[in-house]
Amino acid sequence: MITAQALSEKLADFLGRETDASQVDGRICVLTPVEYLDCDAVTVYVELGSTGRYLVSDMSGADSRLSLLLGERAVANRAAGIERRFDTEFVNGSMTAWAAADDLPDACWRVAQASAALAEVAASEKPQAARRRAFDDLVADVLKARDLKVERDYEITGQSGHEYKTSIYVPKFEAVVEPIAGAKSFDRAQRIYAQFGDLRQVNGYQLLAVLDDRDEDLKEEAGLLRQVAPVARWSSDADWSQSLLNP
Repeated sequence: MITAQALSEKLADFLGRETDASQVDGRICVLTPVEYLDCDAVTVYVELGSTGRYLVSDMSGADSRLSLLLGERAVANRAAGIERRFDTEFVNGSMTAWAAADDLPDACWRVAQASAALAEVAASEKPQAARRRAFDDLVADVLKARDLKVERDYEITGQSGHEYKTSIYVPKFEAVVEPIAGAKSFDRAQRIYAQFGDLRQVNGYQLLAVLDDRDEDLKEEAGLLRQVAPVARWSSDADWSQSLLNP
């Protein structure tokens, strides 16, 4: 089994003296000269697998920087091109590569570069809170364009007695419209599922979920919400707002 000292010497030959390797909790922790956008050095971890080959991983270093910006599937979609570029694999949120002992310096370098490249996606992504607000505004604007009065953060009490603050309320039709967008969309869909399940017990309310499927399929979210209310997809339901005019 290779030691931290031996790997450090190999890396020094491969990358120069800007690397450092140390033994941490049964793994070799390798500090590389590659940097994330915040100037933190990319660290990769090396451990011996059952087959005698070594697993090199960033231990979700890049994924943790994206988790608040993108959903799980969106991160995986962006990782796909980076995997091909650096001959790595994105597995369970970690950028990885398998290598024999002699190939470890190259594998560590590729994983570090791939991790940094994936984290750079953050530079071109809007924070999800802003993205969701922007989609809420977009949905509201469509309704306003139909000369419908729209109220935001309107409070409604469900059958349970719980009070909900709805994203969009259309008084004319007593309609509650909940846009679903951004990271953790399934978590939001679960909350809306509970909300709609409670509100549908109160007579008179129309319920509608509008899914922002421009970047992701949101198939699971649609399947969940259809159990309690109509569901419209932004990309495929060109005139979803018409359903509010013809209840």
